[in-house]
Amino acid sequence: MIKLKDILEGKFDIHNSKDFIFITYGGLSLTKQKGHKSASAPDLTPHSPPAKRGIYAFVWPYIERFLLGGEYANPKYRGKGQRNRIQYVRDKDGNIIDSNHPDFEKYSEKGKNCNFPIYKDPSKRPRANSFGLLGPNDDDEWVAPERWVLYNNVKPKKFKYSGDIWHHLADVPEYSIINRHGNNWVKTDMETFKKAFRKEAPNVDDGYFSMDHLEVFIEGKI
Repeated sequence: MIKLKDILEGKFDIHNSKDFIFITYGGLSLTKQKGHKSASAPDLTPHSPPAKRGIYAFVWPYIERFLLGGEYANPKYRGKGQRNRIQYVRDKDGNIIDSNHPDFEKYSEKGKNCNFPIYKDPSKRPRANSFGLLGPNDDDEWVAPERWVLYNNVKPKKFKYSGDIWHHLADVPEYSIINRHGNNWVKTDMETFKKAFRKEAPNVDDGYFSMDHLEVFIEGKI
């Protein structure tokens, strides 16, 4: 969860700006989405890519860090050609800092650093569901990782975009929807998205707020 006041005070105000500023991690080139599935696939998730090529992004500064990292951030488990949005945290000698490193705690305290677990047996990696972390099967107990590795996000790219856009905001007129993908993505023009986003975006007085539903997906030329 993100304390919105910490990132919005004195910064860009989407309610008073004509144009939105978008932010992404890992470059602006449209990427082939290995995880793309048909809209009727039984294992479609809310964050499955709605198109075969494109990039995920956020409206700055409404960024949900949870979707930029986590266990699946481990580069070893990303598919070939997939965007890598994280980088290892290293010490002055270039060594990757993990939980076996003497300075692990010191580097962990830095707010920009996160971590992901490493399992000796990759098949024991847990998967998440609405109840938390489970083993490879629903009846398996959670297995503790062998160690943890620190990472942070690669340098973000800010950009402007005015084309059609995929998003999760359902409060839009039916006639404005260009396309749908499953039950979680709709594609509209930018003006429709802006109106819906301004209604949905939390105010600084809302305190802590999950913003994973505010992610967008862009398949048009940037």
